[in-house]
Amino acid sequence: MSLVMAGSILQTVSRPLEVKADGEFVKSVDNTSLGTAAIKNPDNPDAEGASKAWTGSYVWYGKYGDNSDPVKYRVLDSCTSRFSGDDTDIKTMLLDCDSILYNSAFRADYSAADANEWSKSDIRKGLNGDPDSDYKGEFLEKEGCFTVPEKEAIAYSNIDAHDLNAEGEVQVADWTKNVFAKYVALENDRVFLLDMEDLSNNAYGYSQTDDSAENRIKKSGSEAALWWSRSPNDNNFNYAGLVYPLGDLA
Repeated sequence: MSLVMAGSILQTVSRPLEVKADGEFVKSVDNTSLGTAAIKNPDNPDAEGASKAWTGSYVWYGKYGDNSDPVKYRVLDSCTSRFSGDDTDIKTMLLDCDSILYNSAFRADYSAADANEWSKSDIRKGLNGDPDSDYKGEFLEKEGCFTVPEKEAIAYSNIDAHDLNAEGEVQVADWTKNVFAKYVALENDRVFLLDMEDLSNNAYGYSQTDDSAENRIKKSGSEAALWWSRSPNDNNFNYAGLVYPLGDLA
């Protein structure tokens, strides 16, 4: 599973370190800054072709795993109100996990009529917990993942559904548009999966093609692996969209 979240714009220290041969770090205006000014939006990969790896800023936020390692995220948008619902004055930073953290079924009951609906999915509950029960989930409320200030800074994301390739929206490949017809809404989700439109968004550093794209490859350990989107396959009720190890969409 790879995951996404929109976090409040925090005062942070951004330090892309330049390693010197003698091990000494020399601070300069180019590699050290207070605040978020040095955090940039991703490069457009289609300017150079789908073989270009994802390129942009990273942040480390929270911890996960047996060794409680810091989690590395890609900054898809350094300042956006897109996921703020009606309150466009709220600005957040959109983060996408750089690796695959754990395995999970999209929906354990894959024969259910709504098995590929994000709002009913087991993976949504696993990420955010279940407000209708005592289940705290396996990520946001997992002990040791986030400090209290880190958790409080993760915003509630809200965005309406819309047709793919609607006027003014991100353009996607024809196959993607035909199989995943609508952008999937978010309703008070704090941690979520990307939509197929997001995975075609040049502004997020992802290629428009539905074929192989280096910039969509993510690893589980040392090996590239499958990862989920939150988009339902409109041609099959128990299939949700995913990214193959070579970065192609299915």
